[in-house]
Amino acid sequence: MAPSANPSRASLLAPVPRLLASNDEPIPEERALVTATISAAEQEVSSRRFLGDKTTYQRDAALESFLRVHRALLSSVRLLPFKILAKIFTYVANDPNVDLHNPPYQLGHVCRLWRNVCLSIPEIGCILPPLRLTRWNKKLDVAQHVATTPASMSFKLGELDGPYLHPAAVWYFKSCARWKSVSLQFYQPSFQAITSKILIQVPKLETLHLDIKHKPRETSRRSGNFDAFQNAPALRDVHVECTIPTLLKLPWNQLKSYRERSSDPIGIIPILCIGPPFLERLTWIGIRSGTSPLPTLTPVVLPRLTHLDLVMYNGSLHTIINAIHTPRLQELRVRDTANPNALVDIMSLLRRSFVGYSIRRLSMYTRPRQDQGDLADLLRRMPQLVELECNNFSVNQLKQLVGNSSVVPLVPHLQKLVIYDPMKLSLPVVDEIIHQRSHPLNVPLEVVRLVFANEKACDDACYHLDVIRPNNKEVHERLAKLLTDLAGFVEFYKSDGLHGPVQPLTQWRAEVKLDGVLTALEDFEIEDPNLIEVRALSVLTKLWLLDARKIPRGQKYNFTHRARALLDAWIAIFRRREKGYRWMRHGLRSFLYLARDEESRERQLLSGEYRFVDEPELLWPYEDSMI
Repeated sequence: MAPSANPSRASLLAPVPRLLASNDEPIPEERALVTATISAAEQEVSSRRFLGDKTTYQRDAALESFLRVHRALLSSVRLLPFKILAKIFTYVANDPNVDLHNPPYQLGHVCRLWRNVCLSIPEIGCILPPLRLTRWNKKLDVAQHVATTPASMSFKLGELDGPYLHPAAVWYFKSCARWKSVSLQFYQPSFQAITSKILIQVPKLETLHLDIKHKPRETSRRSGNFDAFQNAPALRDVHVECTIPTLLKLPWNQLKSYRERSSDPIGIIPILCIGPPFLERLTWIGIRSGTSPLPTLTPVVLPRLTHLDLVMYNGSLHTIINAIHTPRLQELRVRDTANPNALVDIMSLLRRSFVGYSIRRLSMYTRPRQDQGDLADLLRRMPQLVELECNNFSVNQLKQLVGNSSVVPLVPHLQKLVIYDPMKLSLPVVDEIIHQRSHPLNVPLEVVRLVFANEKACDDACYHLDVIRPNNKEVHERLAKLLTDLAGFVEFYKSDGLHGPVQPLTQWRAEVKLDGVLTALEDFEIEDPNLIEVRALSVLTKLWLLDARKIPRGQKYNFTHRARALLDAWIAIFRRREKGYRWMRHGLRSFLYLARDEESRERQLLSGEYRFVDEPELLWPYEDSMI
């Protein structure tokens, strides 16, 4: 390695350029050169100070990028032999819950070895890239792709509309006997067209996702019949999204997992009437616009159900909870603000099913309770509880979670705690819980999250918690607005232009505006490292990971490369934030505590479980905003 002109500045020239171009395994001498270069760069990183000028963090970004690339050259993953990689890729290709947005064939784009492994596994080619039907689709190209797919195929098909199918879509339906995992997005007028094309059974279909859309300009919400998949002997996993009344016919009795998000109950009623003996996971997310209560149901036993997730607004919780017996229930997630007796109904379910000791995760969002003792009684019935999400915690209830020398904590094994809309008076108590549970004789709290009703409430809580705060609030708000705009574009492209605040824009206008937002972020002067929060890195990472084909003219603006360069710069700044704080901002409306040392916490936020800020995943209030 050539010596640097400045001893304090590491050379950022690749010591072995051949490795970057070939993906070959480095020989011992090359490995030593790469290791020495990495050490020099790490030494410069540890000795540098953040000065707040653009030249400083451009150098920091270059160091971050250099270390990321050259550490990858020494990664142990590169040492995996062909046979082990083949086993891993085969497992990925046969995953029943495969991600159709990121097909496994993309693994073959990493290097020559991985490409050869992918070519040796026919199942990887069975998962086709998502296809959004437009007038520019070439029918012959689609036909050739489908025809060359092996024995089974998985795919996502969108924008099916009208009484006649798109010519390119017809080729997919001609191969319905080979379907394994299918995601269809369509409108009610295409019900008959889809059903008429599936003239035989779909014998290999295991996973089905139906997204039934309703056009805003359509005033009619009449119910429709859809029975295209009633003959699917291998079907086990179903996910339905629908905003109009629909009579759906499926082989309900054989399902293992069912998830529904709808305005009116579609599959929840036949499931609760039949009681599928193999059902393990049941989710119903009701939409606020749905006003029809459930009919009276006869009691049913779901012998294998381990996960029950009910989010609703019309008070139907009482009907469902009192109709089911769940002897193996382990996870319970409930949101119902219309039922004043939700807590009583949950306790009744636990007593009836004798499952208190098996519950490991409980998530509740209910109306404010007059009798605050009910929650304590409920938690006492769950001594093995590991994860708890709840609202309306009083100060006394929080203190009971701690316990003392004479009183055992309500949930002694609790490791993850989420509190929705916490009161200001309860914030010091939360800190006390964390401190008390960190003693050697207690099970420590690994993760605590505080979720507030809005951004202002979260800002106000900053003054009551040990949390990093930016020095200039006005600059922080300007950066937050740009990030919100960028997050909207990411959602716009991930959903193929169907969702997001820029939905009315044409593709051309969207790309011009995205270029403007990204340019503004590139020119943004970061004088305070505390400005860069996890949300900023999360939004940029999602843009960088976005499939380049989602943005038709993205190469013109070089979005992917610019997002990666800006991400490297901001990661370098993020590493220079002030240390030693207990809490951190994790999104617009929440704070996060991780019981780890500074290095492990930083690793979790940059490349681990908490690197993404997925606020809609929380029970409240983000689900409301999605309706």
